[in-house]
Amino acid sequence: MIPVILSLGIVGAVMYIVYRYSSDSLVNRDRKILLYAEEYSKALKGTDKEYAQMVGREYYSALRQGLLTEDDEKTIASDLAAMDESSFR
Repeated sequence: MIPVILSLGIVGAVMYIVYRYSSDSLVNRDRKILLYAEEYSKALKGTDKEYAQMVGREYYSALRQGLLTEDDEKTIASDLAAMDESSFR
């Protein structure tokens, strides 16, 4: 009986640790995405295209769990081109 109780206690502790880790990861991921989105928006209003491209890649990569797609690259390129247009206004 005691081994069963100990086993259940260990399983419960492991489940709790996994739950805490995964929920913290999700919160940190959401916070990271929000920070990148804000920084990308600021960068696009500036004049430093290299910085805007870097932040854009980080932002889109964070949205896709670390993967950057070809569509993301096209979107970033379009955003960078819009930076040029806004400077002529």
